Amino acid sequence: MDKYQHVIADMAVNSHLSTGVPSVSWHEEQTVAPYIISYLRNKFVSLGSGEFKGEFQIFESLSKDFDWIRKSGRKNFNVIADSTSWIHQTFDPSLSAQEIIDLFENLDIPYASRLAKRLRYLYELREEELPEEMPLSTDSIFSFYLFMEQNPSLAYPQVTLTSEGDIHAVWSKSSNKLLSIDFTGKTSIRYVLFTPNRLHPGHVIRVSALTTRDQLLEQISPYRIDFVFQRG
Repeated sequence: MDKYQHVIADMAVNSHLSTGVPSVSWHEEQTVAPYIISYLRNKFVSLGSGEFKGEFQIFESLSKDFDWIRKSGRKNFNVIADSTSWIHQTFDPSLSAQEIIDLFENLDIPYASRLAKRLRYLYELREEELPEEMPLSTDSIFSFYLFMEQNPSLAYPQVTLTSEGDIHAVWSKSSNKLLSIDFTGKTSIRYVLFTPNRLHPGHVIRVSALTTRDQLLEQISPYRIDFVFQRG
């Protein structure tokens, strides 16, 4: 049984479909890309919803997914939103910023309420005390919502608003470990990454670019980005 099958087996044995998310040992999370863990964890739950399916029926379905990952032949292949149609969502223009903030409460992350509270604070601050600034962009906050929903293994980010009303999220562990993202539209983002240079200790790699939300983690995966993920 290879490391991929170990992950699926852990999920099958340790899962409680009626209450939540299947667990995976920390050892396996160290040996398999976090995006793959996140993808399988969410799909495991989605497969177990509705008409009940036994854990090992789900095991068989997920095994097919890992076969696809292996056959792709890409080192450290990262499963992200553009390859997971089962979580695809589109923006509902009728939603207000406050209604989108409410969606954060139901995210399958341990800090969902804390993040929603922070976003409400930023929304109210902008509306009441900084009326001359651009209001919170519904496109931006919904894009941020989808990013967090599709990547539940991310650690808690520091969130502020730009002068244009866009979400600015930062994951930082030290001066040489930082990921900063501006959610500038429905799918577009602007990011800056600081990460240690593996070949030259003491040096920092600095990357900045424009991309789309669903491509970000794949694009920066060659770098050391473990600091953006939750531990344990």
